[in-house]
Amino acid sequence: MNSIKSIALTISLLIFLPVLISCNDKDEAENTRDSNSSADLTITEPVILSYNEKNNEILHMVHSQFEKPLASYPIIELSMASYQKDGLLYRNGVDAPFTGQVIKRTEDGSISMRTSYYEGIPHGKMERLTPEGYSMMEAVFVNGCLFGVRSVWWDNGALKEEENWDGGTYKGKKTWDRQGRLIRSEVVPGT
Repeated sequence: MNSIKSIALTISLLIFLPVLISCNDKDEAENTRDSNSSADLTITEPVILSYNEKNNEILHMVHSQFEKPLASYPIIELSMASYQKDGLLYRNGVDAPFTGQVIKRTEDGSISMRTSYYEGIPHGKMERLTPEGYSMMEAVFVNGCLFGVRSVWWDNGALKEEENWDGGTYKGKKTWDRQGRLIRSEVVPGT
């Protein structure tokens, strides 16, 4: 019976994991970065802290890697940038990989997504917003890899799910119903 549960968990992980940038593969874009700018962040125990506790710690480390305060870098629309063959994001008409914040707007002009980039790679907080400006999803990237807790909220503001990540490796997830009752909790075996 335990082997059936293990097989079912493995299949569900393969089916339902979001498609993300592979952080375990050393790609050409990563090799072009200065080795001093990459984070050496390792989570040695399963992440079970809430978004605010763990992600604020990670964001503090990420923000210290920017040469000046993140707010002093440009904020551009997603339509003003594109990914190039090296896998990095570039502002249209600029030869250097983009550092700053990228936003996406809805037709009515409200911000629906905000992500910070460092040298063309997602680095810092990614946030998806409701038309009213409330968070519907928050995650933290370190050199293009998910770290910490990726949180998603119901439209009523209740926590919907928290996924735990360590350097782009999925570690587990908790899911709640609209009333805030925990309905599922999973941990990847061996973590």
